[in-house]
Amino acid sequence: MSLDSASPSVTTRFTLTVLYAGIVATAGGWYILALLFRCGDAGAISSTLYFVPALGVLFGALFLSEPLRPSLIIGIVLISLGVRLVVTQPLLKRPET
Repeated sequence: MSLDSASPSVTTRFTLTVLYAGIVATAGGWYILALLFRCGDAGAISSTLYFVPALGVLFGALFLSEPLRPSLIIGIVLISLGVRLVVTQPLLKRPET
């Protein structure tokens, strides 16, 4: 990209997209997260934030036709298993000492 190229124009569509991303997606996401923290265990809920990069990879493959390499699939599976370990209750309770 050269330095003498024209600046992108600010259109109504661009402005509405930025407002949507800032208000609906960001503020709405934080509001939902705060509601979840009120209802459940903070450790379990915050561990689901590890899905953000995995969802980014999946949405990139779905909407942008980015390649979904085997290493990415393995990473998504490992993230999912790790979050499942944190979120689920143990099958056997340890005896109290």
